[in-house]
Amino acid sequence: AFILACGATHFLDAVSFCFPLYRLNALVRFITGILSWVTVFYIVRYLPLAFSLRSQKALQAEIEQRKAVELELRKSEEQVAAIFNNAPDAVTVITSKGNVVRWNPAAEKMFGWKAEEIVGKVLNEVVVPEELRAGFINEMKQFLKTGESKALNRTIIQKVLRKDNSLFEVEFSAAPIKVQDDFLFIGFVRDATEKRRAEEALRVSTERYRLLTSEVYDFAIMMLTPEGNISSWNGGAQKIIGYNEDEILGKNFSIFYTSEAKKENFPIEELGIVSKEGRFENEGWRVKKDGSLFWANVVITALKSNGEIIGYSKITRDITERKKAEEEIKLLNSSLEQRVIERTEELQQSESKYRQLFENSPMP
Repeated sequence: AFILACGATHFLDAVSFCFPLYRLNALVRFITGILSWVTVFYIVRYLPLAFSLRSQKALQAEIEQRKAVELELRKSEEQVAAIFNNAPDAVTVITSKGNVVRWNPAAEKMFGWKAEEIVGKVLNEVVVPEELRAGFINEMKQFLKTGESKALNRTIIQKVLRKDNSLFEVEFSAAPIKVQDDFLFIGFVRDATEKRRAEEALRVSTERYRLLTSEVYDFAIMMLTPEGNISSWNGGAQKIIGYNEDEILGKNFSIFYTSEAKKENFPIEELGIVSKEGRFENEGWRVKKDGSLFWANVVITALKSNGEIIGYSKITRDITERKKAEEEIKLLNSSLEQRVIERTEELQQSESKYRQLFENSPMP
């Protein structure tokens, strides 16, 4: 303020410029007045900065901190680039107008388009079949207008085009990314062809197994978990043992063993043998739902995947009638053997008697 006031007095003194005797002095006063006001302007503007200047040590620390932040940022960018470039799934980034801005190597392999060929193109016009493009465009417009879309943030199955115009199915998911006042969309694409084939093969296999087991009533066929709990139950099992599916699923297979067998840990021992040898077969008494016993032939087989046991198959056959027939045959054989022995003894006695009579006969 003092400098500004001094400058003002100098401007007042400059009025004496009108008098020839004081013109030189007035000119000097005018110039110094201008310089004073200019000085005030720069002091007001830069004095706070001058007082805010930090030490050389503080500046050096800030520089080091900025370098560290830049290094971390560079590492982060390299990691993102590595993930993007080495992802097994196709990854693409498009603008809100649908133009491709990023296209990873997996996408190149899947669709046949090189990154330099497709970047800048409208993705919808390149890989989406013509009859599906309208729906794709409408979903994007809907999101940009309302912030909601049925096609974003979830996985959908869709047919797409390769560069050679061949169609194939993919699992596709996309997510929006807010960038300033606009959106980018990152899409993840996985070829679903092999998965579809595997699902179809599994469906056919499952249906065949269902038909096979459901129509077989002479055998109780069931699947067991690695712990021995029942996970499947066919019509033959219900017919032979008596439990329906709702009653038995989840129960341990030891429910079919007698109390004596359970006390001696036969069920656990059987699974131990199967785990080591892959298969176990035996015959013995088993218990039905009503508590009655039946003589069973049992075959347990280990089911493995990549060397690990994932469960067991158990096939049980009721051979009670065969057992009875075998016992009856044994009894008949024993009776027949006894009768043969008795008859042999009778013949031997008769022979001895006739020999004596013959020897004592008076005939010459």
